[in-house]
Amino acid sequence: MPNPRTELEEHYYNAKNSKLGDLGLEPHLMSDALLDSLLNIIVQYKDSVDQRLLLPAVNWKESASVGQNVAANK
Repeated sequence: MPNPRTELEEHYYNAKNSKLGDLGLEPHLMSDALLDSLLNIIVQYKDSVDQRLLLPAVNWKESASVGQNVAANK
């Protein structure tokens, strides 16, 4: 599936979320056993997934060029 994003994968902006940790939130990481269990369920029901619901509905690359054309015509 093509990537609909227009920004680069590597970007200068490095967001850090520390506020919740400052409030005392302790992260609970997924264990390998839980991930394995989830993947087994996904594989079991993969044929019942309507992939149209997972595909992005926006193509930012086309939208960006439309916006540039509109701005150029003003």
